[in-house]
Amino acid sequence: MIWQFASRYFRAKKSTNAINIIAWVSVSAIAVGVAALIIILSVFNGFEGLVKSLPRGTQRPLSR
Repeated sequence: MIWQFASRYFRAKKSTNAINIIAWVSVSAIAVGVAALIIILSVFNGFEGLVKSLPRGTQRPLSR
């Protein structure tokens, strides 16, 4: 039922062309936003793995 409702606006007639354009722009914006979030989270997970794999404590603390 949801797909029927959405397809009604995506395949609209000439009289509702503005709604058709707005619908496509909004769907495209949501798709770009979701893709950006997925890419950013993947990059952050990769950096987390890189930071965890770096050796820690390679320099001894200075003591008197």
